[in-house]
Amino acid sequence: MPYRPFGVADTATIHRGLAWLYETVQPDDAIVFHLGPTSCVVNHRHYGFIPSVINGLPVVTMCLAEEHKHARIRIGNEDRLAYPIHRAEVSAIQRAIETEVTVQESWNGEGCETVSFRLSRPANPSLLAALKRYNDGCQQCNGTVFCHDTSHTWHEDFNKLVVPDWPVAA
Repeated sequence: MPYRPFGVADTATIHRGLAWLYETVQPDDAIVFHLGPTSCVVNHRHYGFIPSVINGLPVVTMCLAEEHKHARIRIGNEDRLAYPIHRAEVSAIQRAIETEVTVQESWNGEGCETVSFRLSRPANPSLLAALKRYNDGCQQCNGTVFCHDTSHTWHEDFNKLVVPDWPVAA
C-alpha cells in the first residue's frame, strides 16, 4: 500500500463510517461491540467509529497502525514515536467529519498515536439499540458480555450487524 503524506485524511473511510453511524438501519436483533465494528487501515492509520461513548454521543477515532505504534526514534535522551499523528492530519480529519456533523470536542492528536473526535448528535437509534443489546450481555450467561460459549445465540447476533463496505486502500 503506498504511503500518502501526513495530513491526508481518508475521506472515503470517514464518510462511510459516518453513514454507518447515522444512516444505516440495523436489524432488530443485531448486536454491535461497544467499540464498533472492525474498520480498516488506510495509509498506516486505523479508523474507528464508536456508536456511543460520552453522554451518548459517538466518537470517531484514528490511530497509528500496529506497525507504527512501536516504531521509535531517539531524540536526545527521549524515545519518541517515529510516525506520530501530525497536526495537518487532525485538521484534515476534522474538516472531513464536519462536512456531515459538528465535532464537539477532540483530544490527543498531534504528536500522539491516536486522535478522537466526539460528535454532536447521537447515532442512529437502531445502532444504539444494537449497542444496548451488547451492554445487556448474553442472557444465557446472566447478562455478561464475556460469554465464551459460541453456541449461545448472543454470538450469532453479532453477525447480523450491517457494517460499512470499507474502501480498499489505493
